[in-house]
Amino acid sequence: MKKQPNLQEFEFAMKVAYGKPQRDAYLEVFGGDPKTPKEINAVDARASRLAGREDIASLILDEQKLKGQRISAEEREMAEKMRRNLGAAVLEAQGKKQALFPAVLKGTEIYLKATGQFAPEEHVLKDGGKADNYVPRGVEGMSDDDLKKIAALTGEVIDV
Repeated sequence: MKKQPNLQEFEFAMKVAYGKPQRDAYLEVFGGDPKTPKEINAVDARASRLAGREDIASLILDEQKLKGQRISAEEREMAEKMRRNLGAAVLEAQGKKQALFPAVLKGTEIYLKATGQFAPEEHVLKDGGKADNYVPRGVEGMSDDDLKKIAALTGEVIDV
C-alpha cells in the first residue's frame, strides 16, 4: 500500500516546491534549532530522506509543474504580504473616500502576476476582428468637416 503524506509532510513538500531549501523547510515545519555540525547534518539527512520519499517527491514535482514556473520562497512570501497589504490599503482608502495611485496598483498587479499570485482562470485570445461601423471614442459627435480637417492634417485646432 502506498504511503500518504500527513499535513506536515505536505507542507514540507509545498515549501520545497516553491524554492525553500530542504533544511529550512524541514525546520519550519517540524521545528528544531540545530547548533552543532552533527545536529545540522542530522536535520539535512532527515530532510533529504523525506524529500526523496516517492510520495513527497511526486508532490514536489507536481506542484512545480502546476505552477509552470519556479519562484523562490522569499518572492512568494513577499507577494503574499503585498497582496494582503494592498487589500488593506484599498479598504482603508475606500473608507476615507480616497484613491490609490494607479502606478502603485499596476506595479503590484504585475508583481503578483509574475509570482503566480494573481492570474486569470482562463485566457481567451481574440484576433481583433473587423467592424464595419466602428467609430473611435471622442469623434462620434464631430462634424464631417472637422473629421476632414483632421484627416488632411491641416494643423488647425478643433474644439471638440
